Amino acid sequence: MELKYDAGKNILYGSYAGAFTLDEFEEQLIHIVSGANFPATVPTIWDLSAMDFSQFDWEFMKKLLEIRAKFPSRGNALIAIVAEDDLAFGVSRMYASQGISLPQTLQVFRRLEEAETWILDNSTRR
Repeated sequence: MELKYDAGKNILYGSYAGAFTLDEFEEQLIHIVSGANFPATVPTIWDLSAMDFSQFDWEFMKKLLEIRAKFPSRGNALIAIVAEDDLAFGVSRMYASQGISLPQTLQVFRRLEEAETWILDNSTRR
């Protein structure tokens, strides 16, 4: 797991490679909402292109959503997921659709450039 903040664009970039755990996800959200280097509502792009999706099932997805719900200070943050291959894209779209009741706006893209454009275009409208 890697996080990098681009202050000029006001975008937090996160990437996962290999296996993904619920504890790791929660730790990253704790770091994000701590507000140490960027606001808790910072627009975020998660690059999941190198992530292992083998553990993803409905129960795992529900637990991810429960963890996200524990962090209301993320407010109405824009969240983009980059998922290049078909499996990652499909699973990410299902995750996005199941989290519709959460206040963050989440979109899934196949390319980083598309995710950046969406975030930059929509950040100026808020």
